[in-house]
Amino acid sequence: MRFFVDDSDGPPAFLTGPDKIDEQGGKALDFIIAEAGKFGIRLTINLLNLWKPANGVPSFEKWCGTEGSQARPRPDLEPPGLNVTPDQRLQQPYDWLMLPKCRDQVKQYFSMLVGRVNTVTGVAYRDDPTIMSWNLLNEPRCKYCGTEAIDSWYGDMAAHLKSVDPNHMVTTGQEGFFAEGDPLERFNPGGKSDGNPSLWGPRSGQDFRANHAHAAIDYAVIHMWPDNWREPNYDINWARDWITSHAQARAWTAAGGGASAAAEIGKPLVLEEFGKEASEGQITSVRDPWYQMVHGLVEDSLATGGSLRAALFWQWDGTWSPMGNRPETSNHVHVDDTTFTAHIKPFAKSMAEGPRAAVPGCTPRTGPAEPVVQSFEGDKPAAKAGRKLLA
Repeated sequence: MRFFVDDSDGPPAFLTGPDKIDEQGGKALDFIIAEAGKFGIRLTINLLNLWKPANGVPSFEKWCGTEGSQARPRPDLEPPGLNVTPDQRLQQPYDWLMLPKCRDQVKQYFSMLVGRVNTVTGVAYRDDPTIMSWNLLNEPRCKYCGTEAIDSWYGDMAAHLKSVDPNHMVTTGQEGFFAEGDPLERFNPGGKSDGNPSLWGPRSGQDFRANHAHAAIDYAVIHMWPDNWREPNYDINWARDWITSHAQARAWTAAGGGASAAAEIGKPLVLEEFGKEASEGQITSVRDPWYQMVHGLVEDSLATGGSLRAALFWQWDGTWSPMGNRPETSNHVHVDDTTFTAHIKPFAKSMAEGPRAAVPGCTPRTGPAEPVVQSFEGDKPAAKAGRKLLA
């Protein structure tokens, strides 16, 4: 299960500064991790989120003093007459990504969090096998900056996190946009085979290949949001191409000029966010076929040793009544939806059964630290965290 540390819109904030956790929020996170451990649930914990003012990138910009920065390092990439609205500025945190003092604050936060001792279990986060992996930054942006800022930030932060927690896997948290000039750029949202693609994806600052080639990044991730990205012709065929293009691309690093170099990354791929909006009467006809397609791709890949290893849907919702008290259209999945009963449940069962062929080029291994926490049932140690969970 993927879980956000910092997804609150208001008080109490999880962080009161880059070096201080609000203890009420800290104990809440302790409880969630402990409860997940009771039921054998493994967590991917997202450490930072671009989109949330509280504890997200906007908070860190304030703490570092870059919130008023108007750095525009690549004006040649900007569309004519660009109006830097607050939303645009949110997506252009160039100085925050690049300045050493800002990076040091994030490193301080990461070190503090992984060293925290859970008040429920008594186990430090860095030693807790309930945590499968860390997301560094959810859906980063540095629009019209080029790809250097996000890529160097990911490389720096991943290396630091591994140095203070060598026991858990690390990944990026990005959507997976191909950089401008990449041979697979046409598969980005708005991409066109006629050579005239939309540029918002490739100029977002992400570079799927390069961002996941760093040694401290253990596996690659992508997101898929056909409704949020608001481009025409986002049908299931487009979605299949979006996923399979990344499954193929994960095996190559980026070289100069966007060309591909025959350097194996050998890392698994996870579709860590996907969803499809539907009204109450469209769940079976509109949403379910998307889930069926995604699950089929994962199962086919697992059966043949392909790189695509898992898919995490967005989002579970246990609050809405099955009697119709939910938004007119929503990507929320309720326990009584056919999306859950006919697709997610059997897929989860299939994923839990039997060994899988390893990803070519990926050597499964266990993290260097032995588990130090006992399971909640008897004396058998809980499962170790490490790359073997995705291999």
